[in-house]
Amino acid sequence: MSDESQYEVNPRKIGPDGPILPEDSLESALDFVSERGRTTGEESFGIRQQIAVAQRDALIEWAEKKKLTIDLALRIGQVFIGGSEHDIWAEAGEYWKVTRPDRFGWTVLPGEDRIPEVAEATPLEYLERWAAANKILGDNVKLRGVVIEEDVIRVVISQKIIAGPYPNKCAVKEEMSKRGFFQVPFSIGSETDTTYYDDEHRIAAFDGSTDNFILSNGVPIPIDVIIIRVGDSLRCQLLDLIGL
Repeated sequence: MSDESQYEVNPRKIGPDGPILPEDSLESALDFVSERGRTTGEESFGIRQQIAVAQRDALIEWAEKKKLTIDLALRIGQVFIGGSEHDIWAEAGEYWKVTRPDRFGWTVLPGEDRIPEVAEATPLEYLERWAAANKILGDNVKLRGVVIEEDVIRVVISQKIIAGPYPNKCAVKEEMSKRGFFQVPFSIGSETDTTYYDDEHRIAAFDGSTDNFILSNGVPIPIDVIIIRVGDSLRCQLLDLIGL
């Protein structure tokens, strides 16, 4: 891919009374929530928190308006812990993933000591992550809705179940290289060197550990990688890590 615009999320406008299908819901929510403010990763913590709260309120409003609130109590007995970001259950050939209460997964921000640092993602960053995974990595994530439990919310997405083993690290690195990414010595979690960066399009893939890929027909398929559009400060820190 040579045109950065290919990476842009371009949500279809959906009428206020029109039906929201699973394939449309992620784009619809992105469009709605983004109107309440965006983060750059370089604002102060206080400003970032204010924007995150506004995005959270917008996501609740969107879910109620579109009638996409989910009663998680109906899944009692189905849900199991899937990792640090989600609980998971299987349904109709898909894995459904629900975020931790009032948490929206992880992101990576430029660190004050010139080393990137892991941070909690805002609601919009979480939605953008999955939209980017669909567009850039060929994923098939659908936004299923929002769980509203008293004073907390949880976001529910789904992905098709891909059968297969985890690939080895060399296979992951080779596959990401084919996609235009080079490895960066930075990690989320216990596995080392799980970050990949495409400087041409300024897209980073974090948490690219072997258990976030499935080997299908000999090809490592990313299923839970954190995709981020990289700003100037984070770009400099990633390039510093590889000595460029």
